[in-house]
Amino acid sequence: MSGAHVDIGAYELQQLSLPVVAHVVITGDGAQLSVTNTPGVAFTVLGTTDLTLPVSSWDVLGQMTETAPGQFQWTDTDFGSYDFRFFSLRSP
Repeated sequence: MSGAHVDIGAYELQQLSLPVVAHVVITGDGAQLSVTNTPGVAFTVLGTTDLTLPVSSWDVLGQMTETAPGQFQWTDTDFGSYDFRFFSLRSP
């Protein structure tokens, strides 16, 4: 609904801001990814070592944790098992 009239078939979409990679840090626990976005958003981390695969075939690696409002973090504890790995974020 927009204004005083009901719009049949219309909908309102609230866009999320794109994640901004604040930094990637290599720690003793692995590669730590940090992003900023709208507080309360859920992010799933996907990963692959083969960029020829469609994203729908990438492995689900875990959920990012919101460490402070709008600040999200996830650590790749398997970082040392790969020569390289690519990541993507999915939000429901």
